[in-house]
Amino acid sequence: MKKNIIIIGPSRTGKTTLSNKIKNAHTEYNLIHADSILWGIIRGIGKYEYYNTHVNERKNLAHSEKFQSVLIEIYKSSVRYDKDEFGVILESAQLEPKMLKELSQNNICICLGHGNLTPKEIMEQCRKYDTCNDWSYKISDKDLLFNCEKWYQQNLLFKKDCLKFRN
Repeated sequence: MKKNIIIIGPSRTGKTTLSNKIKNAHTEYNLIHADSILWGIIRGIGKYEYYNTHVNERKNLAHSEKFQSVLIEIYKSSVRYDKDEFGVILESAQLEPKMLKELSQNNICICLGHGNLTPKEIMEQCRKYDTCNDWSYKISDKDLLFNCEKWYQQNLLFKKDCLKFRN
């Protein structure tokens, strides 16, 4: 049985890059991107235009315990279904460390973060490494700094909680 992998952390910490590298190196893994699940739900309930223009409401939905529970159930179902052939990688900015307690011991949990960077330094890293395909590449410095301040606060919680809730 393969170890399954969960990669969590604030936005713009390299979760997608890492999960894609693991998937490319180990093709026997299935990759679940939490953002794809979120947008699938949003489109499925017919609220794409609403959540596309109401960013705060979308973030509230994405970080709600209900959505996190859905992610955990999708992950557990994938693990049960694929247990003999494939491993599962779940990559999520929405999943909080406390949710990891619900999972079995057959997981590798990776918490990524921004280290000790300030919001301004996080913004500088985004501007340095973002590509034109990254959503944060296209927004103004003012809007990016606003997001970086939120990611900084989230990063502080992850630094504390990833160790506290590890399994």
